[in-house]
Amino acid sequence: KTYSFHFPGISGSADAPPSQPPPSLQLFPELLVAREAIEALVAELRPEAQWTPSYALANRYNDGNDGVGMHSDFLMALGPRPIIVGLSLGACRTFRVKRQEGHHCPPAAISSASIPTPHNS
Repeated sequence: KTYSFHFPGISGSADAPPSQPPPSLQLFPELLVAREAIEALVAELRPEAQWTPSYALANRYNDGNDGVGMHSDFLMALGPRPIIVGLSLGACRTFRVKRQEGHHCPPAAISSASIPTPHNS
């Protein structure tokens, strides 16, 4: 199950997710708590970064059979350089990232990464 929230004040387009919290946040205010905790941690570790997330996403995995397959998100609706906070709940999953090569992306030395996301990470 996935819950998401687009933070107010971030530029976007007509296709962008709504800037007001969806009804799911009334049931899961933990997303806002997670956002604040992550912002505070980043501010402590990298005060020069002036880091503000554009979008928060929480995925809950019941067991090893749940997962999100490889896909490509269209992030330009969130602004020119979106910062996405991800929260993984439930069963441990592996988050896989793969660089998409094309005319705007030259080949890179590292083209993919696998990141374990244990419960509540």
